[in-house]
Amino acid sequence: MASLLPRLAIPKAEPGQLDPRSLFAPLPGSSQRDVRLEIGFGGGEHLLARAAVSSETGYLGAEPFVNGVAKLLAGIHAHDLQNIRIHHDDARDLMEWLAPASITGVDILYPDPWPKSRHHKRRFIRTSTIAELGRIMRPGAELLFASDIEDYVRWTQDLMADAAEFQPVHPVGGDQRHPPDGKRPSPPGGCRPISHSNALKRFSLVLSGNAYIFQQTFNKGIPR
Repeated sequence: MASLLPRLAIPKAEPGQLDPRSLFAPLPGSSQRDVRLEIGFGGGEHLLARAAVSSETGYLGAEPFVNGVAKLLAGIHAHDLQNIRIHHDDARDLMEWLAPASITGVDILYPDPWPKSRHHKRRFIRTSTIAELGRIMRPGAELLFASDIEDYVRWTQDLMADAAEFQPVHPVGGDQRHPPDGKRPSPPGGCRPISHSNALKRFSLVLSGNAYIFQQTFNKGIPR
């Protein structure tokens, strides 16, 4: 960790000035690298799996807890991955540094639900965070939020419905699916967002547990 983290750590930047593509080696030819952000990557399992199968995409991971960062670094070293960069601190700091419309996808998977009412203000999803996500996401980008806490999902749904940046594009609906062996599922592979044109940003809301997966998709349109 002492030798690898300094090489992969995302450097501090002025607000709105960090082009995340500059953190990675250029792609051959004139291709522009896509960059995704995972907020609160835990032990890094999802981030490592994504990075391993999509070497041309850059991945930013934000995680404040040292054990999770250490596990991610071990996986990066074991698989010799070159397309992950790490912010070992609050993701909101990193979001503030990022340039507008610079991120092609955001994953927020099973964040701390802060279940007590007096702690709800500590939840990551709130009005200011949604606005900042809308600022850094590129047109056509996808935001995936997953939780197995129904109250947090409904909290997120309500805030997204009220956000000027995102508008619902289809009615609320449930998708009854049982995960294998009754285990908490990974971010759903068989539950896909509705496809939209690249002029839109998409939000996928997933409630996953032993009984069902719930998904709703929102668009962000281009201002006229």
